[in-house]
Formats: sequence, structure tokens, C-alpha cells
Amino acid sequence: SDKQPEDFTFWQSLKLMKEEIKKSFFILFCSVIVLFIPGVNVLSPVLTCFFLAWEFYDFTLARRAWLFNQRLPQALKHFWSLLGLGIWMLLPLVQIVTMPLAVVGGTMLAIKHIKNP
Repeated sequence: SDKQPEDFTFWQSLKLMKEEIKKSFFILFCSVIVLFIPGVNVLSPVLTCFFLAWEFYDFTLARRAWLFNQRLPQALKHFWSLLGLGIWMLLPLVQIVTMPLAVVGGTMLAIKHIKNP
């Protein structure tokens, strides 16, 4: 699964969109569960941090043509690392600085985890 990033053709991008739609529905499903189950909504900041960081982390895996069922376990395996990356993006006004840094940080974290599982 350590494929190098490749130049995507239009058709390969369409295939990748299918995987991104799966990810979107997974995030929607988790968000709805947290929203509607009483008591579980206290976990929403943690879930938000994770999903924010996953967006930056996951791009590197998607560029290597990993499927959603490969990318999700990879993200969950490194849950605490992603949580640490995402927590800074919840702070008001700090996001102005942390968002561009998260792009670089997510990419570096993903490459590190791919090379040293």
C-alpha cells in the first residue's frame, strides 16, 4: 500500500470521488449519532478535532490511491496523533495560523505513519 503519488487522470479522479463520498457519509453518520444521542454530544469537540485533522491527514493517503476501507483504519490507528493535530484548529482566531500549518503537518504525519507503521 505504499504506492507513490501519481498524476491522476480525469477518470482516476472520478474513481477517487467515490471513496471521498464514502468518507463524507461516514463523517455525516458519526456526526448525526453524536448530535441525537443524549450524553454522547459531550464528545463532539473530540470528534470535531479528529475529523478536522483527518481531512489534512487523509489527502496524502488518497493521493496514493488508498481505498476508504484502508484509510479509515489508518486514521483510527493514529487517533491520538490526529487529535493533537486537530485540537489547535478549534481555538478561535488561532485557526488563521494553524490551518496552513495543518496542511503541512497532516502531510508530514501521514508520510511518517506510512513509512513507520
